[in-house]
Amino acid sequence: MKRLFRKHEKSNKLFRKLVASALCLAMALSLVNVQIAAASNAPVKNPKQVYSEKTGLKSTYSVIYFGSYPQAEVVPSVDKETTVSKIRRNRGNDYIVDAKIYRALTSCKKWDANGDAVIDGVQYRRVKYTDATYYNDKIYYTDNYYNWGGSGFVDQGGELKNTYEHIDDSYHYFMYQPIKWRVLQVEGDNALLLSDVCLECKAYNDGMSDSDWKNATIRSFLNSYKASYNKEKKNYAANGFYNTAFSTQEKKSIVASKLGYDYGQVKDKIYLISDSEAKMKDYGFCYDCLGEDPARCVNSSTYAKAMGIGNSSNMTQYADQNQWYLGNAYYGEYDNRGVPYVKVAGWYNDWEGQSGTGTDGIRPALRLKLSSSVYTIGTPIVSTKRLNSVSTQTITFKLKSATVKAAQLKSKGVRFNLKAKSKEGGKLTYKVIGTPKNAKKYISVSTKGVVTLKKGAPKGKYWICITAAKKGKYEMTKKMIVFTIK
Repeated sequence: MKRLFRKHEKSNKLFRKLVASALCLAMALSLVNVQIAAASNAPVKNPKQVYSEKTGLKSTYSVIYFGSYPQAEVVPSVDKETTVSKIRRNRGNDYIVDAKIYRALTSCKKWDANGDAVIDGVQYRRVKYTDATYYNDKIYYTDNYYNWGGSGFVDQGGELKNTYEHIDDSYHYFMYQPIKWRVLQVEGDNALLLSDVCLECKAYNDGMSDSDWKNATIRSFLNSYKASYNKEKKNYAANGFYNTAFSTQEKKSIVASKLGYDYGQVKDKIYLISDSEAKMKDYGFCYDCLGEDPARCVNSSTYAKAMGIGNSSNMTQYADQNQWYLGNAYYGEYDNRGVPYVKVAGWYNDWEGQSGTGTDGIRPALRLKLSSSVYTIGTPIVSTKRLNSVSTQTITFKLKSATVKAAQLKSKGVRFNLKAKSKEGGKLTYKVIGTPKNAKKYISVSTKGVVTLKKGAPKGKYWICITAAKKGKYEMTKKMIVFTIK
């Protein structure tokens, strides 16, 4: 009987040790905040979009967690938080306040060439301000950008002035966390995913020179391509997003996307969605809408802030929101060209005034095999902010086809009468805003909206912008028409 009791007592001790170990593990995981929203058994679905006068436009997205990337910053105490935002301090997503982990990071000697190290099974990255795409140096410090700190920041009349040469040169530490994705489309076994937040801050082309998607450094960075893939000859094989964010097994579950004419007809596993995709109702976005759209609104990780992403200076309605790049850059002969992007509050901006210089956010997109077992389904999210009261105009035009065969233009030109009008009565003006290289002389548009493609016009895309002037309560509105010569 005593022997049986001792055996039972040993079993209880073993059980208690196992329980204690499990509790310690659970506490450790909560400390390092490797968090995923409660797993859902709901199937992955296409976005659902609903509009009502009471709630405005509402889009519901399925959520998938897949891959990992540096996101939350590890700090020793609350006073060391360095984010730009004074509104959205959501610890666990923005910050991990843990003095013990911070000490382990500062004393670690095993950082690799990318600035990564694994401590107690968790991966971290360390960076300095010189690693950022952009940092606030010669201009005064504001809440628009990440504060790297240092003795150079002094209070001058309520503004923190940066003396530049005294920026803190110490490392800042960020934890790799699961990447949260929105499901934009389910097609058979494949799901098109868009990152829920901006994960990076990169120039569209790092050399600051004009570049299309095919030759831009952002394509090489996202896909971890070698130097031969971009015009700046920069090698991202070791430190690009694809090789950083995904394991070997996860990479097998990513399906290459066939990108169209605007992208140079290439196949990439990671890309940035196009301007047309950012207006697709099927993807949950405001259809044919250039104005405010809650589904296009986005925040950024603290790591992306540290890398230089600019944040909204409106600390109320649009606090901490970010602009983000779209993928299909266009460069022709006109000044109004460049990289399309989405502005704060979800406003879509076409090619005007943006050269892809590197203070906007990066939201990677990819196609995932749903039959794989390398992802987790999260709780669906809803983009539901009431649209503002700005009224836009409805511009219509009559055009049977905007595609012309090059053979038609060998002997004579072609004319199109757009017969455009604004339903709300705004005065219309027309402008050619983009052409293929050296093709400016081959297209014109009259004040009445008659477009002429001239004899010998080369193949490519020709862009016409119709603008309806402000009319009463209706704001100025633009509509783009693209003529394609094949």
